Amino acid sequence: MVSVGAWRRRAPDDCEERSEPGTSSSGVPRAPPNCARCRNHRLKVELKGHKRECKYRYCTCEKCRLTADRQRVMALQTALRRAQAQDEARARSMEAGIHPTGVELERPEPPVVKAPRSPVVPPPPPRSLGSASCDSVPGSPGVSPYAQPPPPPSSSAPPPPNMPPLLPPQQPAVSLETLVENCHRLLEKFHYSWEMMPLVLVILNYAGSDLDEASRKIDEGKMIINEYARKHNLNIFDGLELRNSTRQCGL
Repeated sequence: MVSVGAWRRRAPDDCEERSEPGTSSSGVPRAPPNCARCRNHRLKVELKGHKRECKYRYCTCEKCRLTADRQRVMALQTALRRAQAQDEARARSMEAGIHPTGVELERPEPPVVKAPRSPVVPPPPPRSLGSASCDSVPGSPGVSPYAQPPPPPSSSAPPPPNMPPLLPPQQPAVSLETLVENCHRLLEKFHYSWEMMPLVLVILNYAGSDLDEASRKIDEGKMIINEYARKHNLNIFDGLELRNSTRQCGL
């Protein structure tokens, strides 16, 4: 059994140990905080530097849900206390006549931006073409290589070639009945079917509603196609296939 004297001698030692730096005001040493979520799963992990690496960070068990709710409530309470402290500090500063920081008292004048000065290049001294200098080209005394070349002889540019118009020249207006009648005449002359009516109408329009001119253009087109078919030994009436005479040459 420990005597009273011995207890009295040991009591100051315990108090001295509890009054070490880092202890609380009550004299009880405070352990570093541990992770609450790991504690729910019977693990003891120090919280410092562990929050982002906790494997139970997104755990949805009942204990971890209660811990998350408690942490949200504590965060709201902390934010409320900070807001109240800021409001009280602002009210005290207003009563003392001190404006809070961040309030613009006077609008400062905008800074004046000066344009950069371009370096001034002195003009070159005038040179005389008749006097020789060190810059003159050998063999041609009195002529400087830095002298401006003489202007080219004035020659008028050749006029651009006349390009054929992309659109047909405008012709005097012709009634629709006249155009249709002329188209019928062309269809009868060349023995074309009614499906060729739009094409004949376009040709007649380009020919200025002139039957003779339209007939001449159609004849020119037929001549070009026949020449092409004769040159390549093609038949324009059977899908660009070889002529029958050519197919039978080997027989």
